[in-house]
Amino acid sequence: MAVTLQSLASIAAFCAWTVTSFFCHKLAKVAIDYFVSHLTSLTPVLGPILVTACQIICCYTAVRRELKFDGLFVVVASSHIAATLATNTSFYMLFASSTMAVKLLEPITSAIIQSLVLKTKMSMESALSMPVIITGAVLFVGDPFKSSVVTNGIILAFVSNVVLGIRNVGVKLQQSGDDHSVIHIHSRSVLRLVFAAISVVGAAKILEASVYDFPKGLSYFLFLSFLSGGFHVAYSFISTSVILLHMTVVGHAIANILKRVLVVMLLHVSGRRQASFWNWMGLVMCTCGLALYNLRKISSTRSPQQAEERATNPTDTEPYQPGSTVRKTTRLKLLLLTSLIAFGMFEAAVQLDGISIPRPLASFTRNVDETSGAAFTGNRETYMTRRALRPGSFLSLILNNGTAILSESALVSEILHVKPPRPQNATKDYGKNLRHGFVKWRDDKVLIDTSIVYQPERKPISDVHTFLKKKLIEVTQETDGLSPYLKTSDEVIAEAERVQQSLFSDLIGDKKYAVLIGAIAIENKGDSAITIGEVMMLEKLQIELLYYINVVRCTGEKLKHAQELVASHATDDVVILMHGGGNLIGYGVENDCREKAFQAFPKHKTIILSQSFFMYGSKATVAHRVEMYCCNPELTILLRDRLSLYIAKRLFTNGTKLLLAPDMAYAIGPISRFSPPVYDVVWLHRGDSETPVYKSLPTFPPNTSVRVSDWWGWTSPKGATTLETAHNMMMNGLLFLQRGRVVVTDRLHGHILCILLDIPHVLLDNADNKLSSYHNTWTRGLTNTRLTDNPQDAARLAMELLETYGKSLPPVVKPYTIEE
Repeated sequence: MAVTLQSLASIAAFCAWTVTSFFCHKLAKVAIDYFVSHLTSLTPVLGPILVTACQIICCYTAVRRELKFDGLFVVVASSHIAATLATNTSFYMLFASSTMAVKLLEPITSAIIQSLVLKTKMSMESALSMPVIITGAVLFVGDPFKSSVVTNGIILAFVSNVVLGIRNVGVKLQQSGDDHSVIHIHSRSVLRLVFAAISVVGAAKILEASVYDFPKGLSYFLFLSFLSGGFHVAYSFISTSVILLHMTVVGHAIANILKRVLVVMLLHVSGRRQASFWNWMGLVMCTCGLALYNLRKISSTRSPQQAEERATNPTDTEPYQPGSTVRKTTRLKLLLLTSLIAFGMFEAAVQLDGISIPRPLASFTRNVDETSGAAFTGNRETYMTRRALRPGSFLSLILNNGTAILSESALVSEILHVKPPRPQNATKDYGKNLRHGFVKWRDDKVLIDTSIVYQPERKPISDVHTFLKKKLIEVTQETDGLSPYLKTSDEVIAEAERVQQSLFSDLIGDKKYAVLIGAIAIENKGDSAITIGEVMMLEKLQIELLYYINVVRCTGEKLKHAQELVASHATDDVVILMHGGGNLIGYGVENDCREKAFQAFPKHKTIILSQSFFMYGSKATVAHRVEMYCCNPELTILLRDRLSLYIAKRLFTNGTKLLLAPDMAYAIGPISRFSPPVYDVVWLHRGDSETPVYKSLPTFPPNTSVRVSDWWGWTSPKGATTLETAHNMMMNGLLFLQRGRVVVTDRLHGHILCILLDIPHVLLDNADNKLSSYHNTWTRGLTNTRLTDNPQDAARLAMELLETYGKSLPPVVKPYTIEE
């Protein structure tokens, strides 16, 4: 029983040691990021300084140390403060996990400094472990020279190690005399700390409420900083006064390796960074290097004359145990254990790399004021429930890397291979004539070859397995390889989210901040749904939205304010995103806004989110906009269907990066119906220049209730900001579609939102093949969807869907349609 209790005590001590260390660093990072993002009126570098001050106040207030206030104490105290400040400043410049990966080198740095100052002998293991840990840390952090900010962050983390080495030498000199460094924490000390924190935070809160110009949010920042300081005190106390009482020499050495690496992993998992295979391999190397460093200490005989001088800081100092030895078998066991740990981490990295977990649709946790860039946190309230995926659904294929059996049943859509219909006569508009082949492009050929393929081929099963093993960034124009096999709405959504998150993780995963240009909130519910999907994608990637500009307010003043916000961050930390949709070339407001943004941010990585073409405009206008998208080496354009990708490859011939990616509205995720139907059929019929030309509406059978209208006139409540209004309009669009048991739509986002709601529906294509091109690329395998270009056929297909799915669809609430 005693052994069991001792083991439990050791595990509890280790868990407390790791968790308090993690929260100390995590809260410091959160506080610094909050300071930079929210307290924009203050100098950003002031954030790490204030966090350090709060941590030092906590140390001084809560800890009682029996030390002489002499010159040696000044060296120890000042070096401790300097090292803490260097670490916190590195947090400002790097991801927290990257900073802590560099700090894995701290024991080796301390050993070198002690060997130089105290003239101690450095073991061969210590010398060999240093390049291993350095290489591993560099691999985990990534390219240390990709920006000056990253380089400076790494340097500061290393400086922190050096300064801590100096501190450790001072502590050893103190311990060699009559005075011993012992941390004592009494209840009275803790009460003093709590009182000091409450006083400072409370005073800041009062000033925020009473002084107009006082920085808003400073009280919350100080609260996070003091909380970090409290965990700093707890971590130090557990290290010196608890952990060593419950662990043997061997146990302490192994636990020290695990603790350091676990803290880095916890910071990574809880942060916004995306790690690649080689990043994880770097962490494995660091683990092996730490194991090599500790090997000599563990396997050597401990005695005052023979013991190697401790290279760790005081919190990692092991107690001297006279006569304790470790046999060679124990040494081999340690090597085996370390190898198993490294192998386990390697396997975990391979399995987890690139896999993301979709979130439920929820109210925004971050609302960004488009006029000031300020953000605030609201309550997260999930008001929709994700549909449960059926057992054995295609999602299992995606997550199990293609191990499920792919069905070879026939596809549903009837006109997949029909060549797109074209108008019989030319118009006065150059863009339309170019689109439909009445004029030729610069190479004296029509823009669109009638023989092109509008959908991916249904490849052999072996090719699908190969496709699933590839990173999508390697096959950027073949990302629709699974779409012919996707039969249900849930499968289509899951695959769309997988494609989006895989591509964006590689395209912008190393960025910390984003600016969204061209966000929109209009009664075309599709554009609003795209806006919401774009914001939710950033939430999933944990990339902070610094600022956004409404496309109808894309002025020089707004762009100048965006430039000022972006200038406070490193160029490599910010990505410029441009709103998706179906407006490349033809719509003036959107294209003009993007041109202004190109001029405002010429050196920043810029991504135009999933778009399709609307060919409209004079010859000069089309030529100008083609050149605008052709000549920016930092620009990447995502095309949302194969026809658009084909057109882009014809128009943009000088190196513009082109990727195939589904519409951004899919990032909203699957949604359960939240309103009963009122009609058997809701016909979403647009009335603008993109509509199919109906000579007459079809006649439905008796006793079938039908409502034909456009959601543009379905008025939505306005919000306080563009994003809130877009959210309301997207929700109103979902409500519009749910009025029908089945839907007929000639709007693309009628199709996409019906997929999110899992409503059976018919697509009615237009002259530009906007719907068929998207359907043939991503959704042609859906069993509850039909495609046609004829209104009479659309009515017939809608009735077929009612008959096929009638038993599983909610009934119509008939009293709602009774006339007054």
